[in-house]
Parts: sequence; structure tokens; C-alpha cells
Amino acid sequence: MLVPKADTAGGALEIVGNDTGVFFPPDQTGVILHVTGNSGLVSRTYFDSNANYALIAGRRYNGTQLAPTKVLNNEVLLRIAAQAATQATTEPAVFQSFGPARIEFVATQDQKPNQQGGEVSVYATANNTAASAAVKVATFNATTGVTATKFNGPLTGDVTGNVSGTAPAGSLTGTTLNSTVVTSSLTSVGTLTSLTLAGGTTSTYPLKFTAGTLLTTPQAGVVGYNGTTFYATPIDQERGLIPTEQVYGLDVDRSLTNNTTPQSLFGAGFHVSSGVRYRYQILCTVTKTAGNTVSIGYGLLVNGGAALARHVYRVASTVGASALTPTTVVAMRNSVTTGFATPVDVTGALVNGASGSTFDIQGVIEVTTAGYVTPQITFLNNAPTGALVLGGATIRIWPVNSTGANTVIGNWV
Repeated sequence: MLVPKADTAGGALEIVGNDTGVFFPPDQTGVILHVTGNSGLVSRTYFDSNANYALIAGRRYNGTQLAPTKVLNNEVLLRIAAQAATQATTEPAVFQSFGPARIEFVATQDQKPNQQGGEVSVYATANNTAASAAVKVATFNATTGVTATKFNGPLTGDVTGNVSGTAPAGSLTGTTLNSTVVTSSLTSVGTLTSLTLAGGTTSTYPLKFTAGTLLTTPQAGVVGYNGTTFYATPIDQERGLIPTEQVYGLDVDRSLTNNTTPQSLFGAGFHVSSGVRYRYQILCTVTKTAGNTVSIGYGLLVNGGAALARHVYRVASTVGASALTPTTVVAMRNSVTTGFATPVDVTGALVNGASGSTFDIQGVIEVTTAGYVTPQITFLNNAPTGALVLGGATIRIWPVNSTGANTVIGNWV
């Protein structure tokens, strides 16, 4: 047997599996076993086992055979390489020291009995470069997961873990991302081009934001959600509120009770959450067909466990024989911290007989305890006849920010 360290012409053991006895020398020192197959046939190596598995193991130790020492962090344990004969023009083909691709098994910590971390890395050589410049294209690590320098789909199937990173991962392009993302997140994925979200169902949603902290310095094009409302920054650092409105509108006229007792304006109330400041607007026309002179009082019924700290509102209303012929315009403002349901005159007098009032109420409420709030009106002084809220009346309400501080959204100096 040859001493492989000193001879590049052959291995310590040469197995020539052809009828000529000719082989291509390994051109490397340290070759223990060199196998040559038949020309034109696949050179196969089988390791059979019975009632248990076959094992191919690459073992490494440092030191000497008589005094071995442990393997250290970042040392290669086993390399499986694919080499291809190269030829520039007409000279005989030769093998280079490195090949187009290889797989390396590497220690990721100094090896001890209970500290045996490792990873598997795949290297490949780009076109028109030497194999010595091969780059690591993927790493499989039990601690950090899978790291890839480039992914060129398609990616199909279910993703059940996290796709994350601290730097942009390039561009994900195409018309369909054909997979189901289950209990996972995409973090810093770079650019998603021509992204179409699947439609939601009664039990699934196409897109969901997780509440977080807004950027200290707003960035143009960013959308954020802090658990109270949504924000977007269209330009420079001018972050703004995206109103997410609860809306209730009447499709047809709503009959009111002809008495002087407080009653719901829309027949419904809206939900409010603890510690939130809301804005709202009511656009409405109330009419009566007959009866004595009345005015309309306005207030908020707080129920369902809700508690308010303050209600500030302003009203612009018109009064006349019809909504199209106003004779009186009323504007007023009010701020209350108690007695939210107590009716306050917001229209002035609706005269005898047929008359009505169209009013625009805009207000802010500060909520301390979650529950429901119902806008109410009360006919003051007298009971009307044929009282209606005309169809088309609308209320909309949306969260602005948390209570306990000024409302400051945007770039203010």
C-alpha cells in the first residue's frame, strides 16, 4: 500500500473496477481509498445492512493518535465534495483542488460531552468563477434555523414556523404565494411584489396586524397599529390617523315615541373600550307632523358597564317647517363630566304643527370603562305628534388615541 501523504499518483488502496486496469490518479495527497469504475457506467457504492441501518461517519479529533484532543468551534468534521474535470482548450483535463459544490459538517462550539452543537452548510460555485470562490448558499443550524443567501421558488406547502431575519431578504415576486402560513410571522422579508391576499371567510382573515409600538421616527410609506388605532405615514414624518369607524345608518324612516321621555335616536348604541378617546359625528333630521311647540334635547346613555370621564360636543342645527325651508339656525357647544344622559336643548323651538330640525353633532368622548353608549334625544316642553328620524340618518365613531394625555398625531413643533 502507498503512503497517501507522500504520493498523489494513487490512494493507499486502489480499487479498479474495470477490465483495463487503468485509472485517473487522484492528484491529491492524503488519499486513503481510490475507486475507479467501468467507462460509461454509473459507479455505484452500496452499504447493505440487515435489521439495522448502514452508517457513513466522518470522525475528527485533534492532537495525535496517542494523545487526541477535542474538536473546536468552526472546525470542519466532514466534507462531501463534488469535483468535475476541467479543461481550458485542448490540454488534458485535470481536477482542481475544489469542485463546483460541497457539503460541510461543522462544529459550532468547542466539543464536550454535553456540548455537541453543529451545523450543515451547502456551498456552490457561481457561473464563470473558480471553485475556490464557492459561496455558502444555505446553512442548517438547530439554534438559528435555516439560513439561505438566495431563494428562487416556488415555495409551496405549509409554513409552520417563523420566517424572520434582521436584514431585508431581497424580493419575493410572482402572482401567487401558494402556501398556508400557520402560527408564524414574516419579519423583514424585503419587497413583496404584486401581492394578492386570498379572500377571508367567516373563520379566517386575509390580513391581521399585531399590536405594537409605533416607530420613534416615522417613515414614509409605513403603516402601524398600536392596539388602539391604525396609523400611516404618507410623506416625510407626517404620521396620521387612519379612522376605523363604527357606522350606523338608517335605511328608512324610524318612528319615535311621541312623549317627553328620553329615547334612542337610532335604536342602537355603540361599543367603547377602556382608556380610549373617541371622536364621533351624527348627521340627522327629526320631524313631527303636528303638535305643540317642542325642542330637542340631546344626551348619551351610558350602559353595559361603561363609564365616561368627559363628553365634549358641538351642534349646528336648523329648524323650520321642513328640512328644505329652515328658518332658524342654532350653534352651541357643551362639555360635561357627569350627567351624560341629561338632555340638553340643541335645536331651539320646533313650532306648532309640522316642523323639523336637521342637526350635525360632532363630539369627543373619553372612556374609563368599556361598555356601550347610546345617543338619545328627548322632546322638551311638549309631546309631538308623528315624530320621525328620517332615513339616511348616520352616526360614525372612531378611536383616536389613549386617554390621559394630549392628542398628538403627526409632525408638530
